[in-house]
Amino acid sequence: MLMKNNLSLLMLTGLIIISVDSVRNLPSLAVFGEYLPLFFIIGVVFFLVPVAFISAELSANFADQHQNGIFQWCSKGISENAGMFAIWAQWSSNVIWFPASLLFMSSTICSVFGFASPLAIASIMVTLYLLIMVVNHFGVKESAVVSFICMILGVVIPVLVLFIFLGFWLVKGYSLELKISQISFNLSALKDISALTVVIISFLGIELCSVYVPMLKDPQKTFTRAIFLAVIFIVLMMFLGALTIAFLIPAGSISLYNGLFETFKIGFERLGLPATMPLISIGLVLGAFGSAISWALSPAVSLRQAAERGYLPKRFSTNNSYGVPSNILYIQGLIVIGLSLMITMVDNMNSFYWVLISLNTEVYLTMYILMFLAALRLRRASKKTIIHNELVFYSLCMMGILGILVAMIAGFVMPKNLISIDSLTYAGLYLCGFLFVCSLFMLFVYWRNKHLRNPL
Repeated sequence: MLMKNNLSLLMLTGLIIISVDSVRNLPSLAVFGEYLPLFFIIGVVFFLVPVAFISAELSANFADQHQNGIFQWCSKGISENAGMFAIWAQWSSNVIWFPASLLFMSSTICSVFGFASPLAIASIMVTLYLLIMVVNHFGVKESAVVSFICMILGVVIPVLVLFIFLGFWLVKGYSLELKISQISFNLSALKDISALTVVIISFLGIELCSVYVPMLKDPQKTFTRAIFLAVIFIVLMMFLGALTIAFLIPAGSISLYNGLFETFKIGFERLGLPATMPLISIGLVLGAFGSAISWALSPAVSLRQAAERGYLPKRFSTNNSYGVPSNILYIQGLIVIGLSLMITMVDNMNSFYWVLISLNTEVYLTMYILMFLAALRLRRASKKTIIHNELVFYSLCMMGILGILVAMIAGFVMPKNLISIDSLTYAGLYLCGFLFVCSLFMLFVYWRNKHLRNPL
């Protein structure tokens, strides 16, 4: 069981930040430097703000219950099958995403030690995931503490160092790769709509920390305040951090999976401090590691709730002695490790990285649509609310749904500066991958229906 009243407002805010604000996303944003401000505003208004406050609203509604999270929200608001689809979308997209995060950590470590063979990268990816499983094995509270420490060392400090680089560039009068005059709010930028996918990716996961609600004192007030503070921090750090990279590094030279290492290497060489690279590299890995801890555990906890309702075999409905769904984590680990080993067969890592994070986003967005629909249906029965104004509530839901639908369409648009295959081929493969992942949900419904008719 989760221990109650153990998480402070500060720690919860940090956990939300580390779940969303991963510095590994900064190079992906910086690639679209001149259009970044426009797309960032669109992403904040039509995705981050609606998702943040509607998830806070739903968490408040379930604050007095011993279970919280996306499965509970959609099960109560729509149906249990909808709840199963929602948690499947979250969990499966998480599994798809993990190799991308592990690739970032592994490539950073390899860059420090000067080796980058596919076998070395894959081996480090597997080792890192095993460490993540070990941390999560010992409970939610313990993993939360580790994630918070990683947030300080691996998110706050690296972004502050980026700001120092920018200040140094300006003081020394070095040429900026992106000029202020190039930044455009012209709607013609929407022709590069694939940039919206990158922005949305940077905001995924703000609802993950609902799993910590049972550990809060006065959860309704604390969770709402933490969401508000985290949104402000995430917007400022992600926007300014990505823009700083765009100022310092030519867009065509930014590597999606290793761009941060390259940025810090250039920055420290200009400062005459190249020997500090191993330290900042450790920080970058810790930041991604802390984020991965939260992403590995939170969806697994909700998937265990679905197992309790009969959607998975009974062995997946239990926790270990530390209150962690270890059986689900083991299966999750086998899948993630298998996908990670595929890196040894990939020639173009930029393309591999993009396809992983883009497909992850497409699947994840289907979960958010169900979340908004559940919120709309639960509104009348809600006894607790943080959004008292009806117009504001319904506007947030409609804006969120609209933003998600546009982002899903954007996912099928191939970014020509990142992937060099035929557009129709890309869209076809992308659609097949999306439909395949979503259709697997029916296996869980079949399993449940079969065993309801023929209980063991």
